[in-house]
Amino acid sequence: MRPWLTLLALLTLIPGVIAVGLLARRAAPRLGTIGLVLAFAGFMSLFWSLMAGSDNIALGAARIGQSPALTGKLLDSIGAIPPVGFASDLFVAGHVLGLILIGIALWRGRAMPAWAAAAIAVSQVLHVIFAIVVPVHAVDGLAWCLAAVGFAVAASVLVREPAA
Repeated sequence: MRPWLTLLALLTLIPGVIAVGLLARRAAPRLGTIGLVLAFAGFMSLFWSLMAGSDNIALGAARIGQSPALTGKLLDSIGAIPPVGFASDLFVAGHVLGLILIGIALWRGRAMPAWAAAAIAVSQVLHVIFAIVVPVHAVDGLAWCLAAVGFAVAASVLVREPAA
């Protein structure tokens, strides 16, 4: 991920997941809470796994006994560092399962139009298919656009809510 995209994601994904997750939690307390916790943990882990830091890069280089020029081996080695590997796994499982559960909670709780809640959940199923099973980056990008549409509808619901 490009550094500016990482920064943009950090500034938008975490607050967005919290806001939409809290809406889901109000609509379906158990399911929304589980989805919020999983999605939050997943997205927070993304940044740790991507930005592991120079200490982990040095440790990875030392493990393979190579110079930084051998990037492939270096990246494999960094991924094998338990906290980095765990953060990567938590990112994958957390953001996918979390957003699916948030979408279902929003749908079941009728917090927003059913099509928009389903868009959030379905986007992650499509993301798994087109990012992992049959990699087609353009279609994966469209899956994330579907999630963004669902989040935009959720934002409009939140904006229209009376102040508590």
